[in-house]
Amino acid sequence: MNNSDLAEGDIVKNRSSGELLKITNVGARHIKVVKLDGMFAEYQREFLIPASEEDINNTKDKFPKPSLRLHGPAVKTADVQETIAMFSSYSEELKAKYPKSHPAFLEFWADLLSIAGNHPGGSWAMRKAGSKHNCPVLKTYNTKTGRWNQFFYVLWWNKVRLEIAKGYLPPEFEPLFPEKATMYGTCHAVEMALPEFQSKKQDYLNCLKEVYRRYPNPSGF
Repeated sequence: MNNSDLAEGDIVKNRSSGELLKITNVGARHIKVVKLDGMFAEYQREFLIPASEEDINNTKDKFPKPSLRLHGPAVKTADVQETIAMFSSYSEELKAKYPKSHPAFLEFWADLLSIAGNHPGGSWAMRKAGSKHNCPVLKTYNTKTGRWNQFFYVLWWNKVRLEIAKGYLPPEFEPLFPEKATMYGTCHAVEMALPEFQSKKQDYLNCLKEVYRRYPNPSGF
């Protein structure tokens, strides 16, 4: 099996990290996978290679069993294009104003999308133009209402500020957000200098993993 033969159910390896993954969906350029810890991620095809027979035999029964696949609403092409354009503009402005912190922002945002899924206009968006604090936002899909809900806001300059909707914050991670009832009482927040955030970044990623474990996003758009 070569890279072009990858199919749903195959066990593959991340070319860079060596991590073993199981394919859940194959697209033209991007491949969705589940990790041994049950978390989902998405990679470009070229970052994945077939696992060895030994690796397959050692891990094939250790991956979580597939659950019912949820399908969210189609995202309009115009919304996708607008979201990408707004993010690019935001990123370029951040790079111009705070060049030293910009690489750390891109790295953290990539970490977030590996958890939430990279679906502009669906799993993430930008606050509309004219918002007082323009920033990228993660979203979850509410299967009862059929709507996408914004819940995690990433504000970045020479500091980092994260705000999370109170209803989505797992109780065990509440100490990570010491500012209470922000954003008109709807969120909890944290703000810190970049070096401090870098030392605590994994804690916030673990928090987001738990949110998406409880409120999984659709696997298809």
